[in-house]
Amino acid sequence: MYEHHAIAPALVLPGALAALAAVRAAGGRIVVITSKLGRLASLHLAHLDIPVDEVHGDVFAAEKSTVLKAVGATAYVGDHVADMQAGVLAGVPVLGVTTGPCSAAELQAAGATAVAADLHAFPSFLKGVISVGRPPSGD
Repeated sequence: MYEHHAIAPALVLPGALAALAAVRAAGGRIVVITSKLGRLASLHLAHLDIPVDEVHGDVFAAEKSTVLKAVGATAYVGDHVADMQAGVLAGVPVLGVTTGPCSAAELQAAGATAVAADLHAFPSFLKGVISVGRPPSGD
């Protein structure tokens, strides 16, 4: 039996809720692309009360670039060198965050447009992406 428990926003990746709000404020869609099982990712997001528009699971490395192109992504965030490579392949600006297994240097070397310690940097990253002429995803 699945029980729903409220999770304090502090337990979510720092800056995540503000990052999602920035996407919504820009008129964009929130799409999660993960190598984790899609159904489990969806359950975790629901458990955390994080509304997203789409979840694409069981996708890794270059496969993520295919999804990025298909959904018309404007920006991408990841914590692994494979995420940076997917963004580069898709032609999408990528914010690398050092909350995962890879260092800032590794993310930068793999093609990150910018690197940050967490998602607090995402709203200004997104504004910069939009200001150079790429409309928000879904427009």
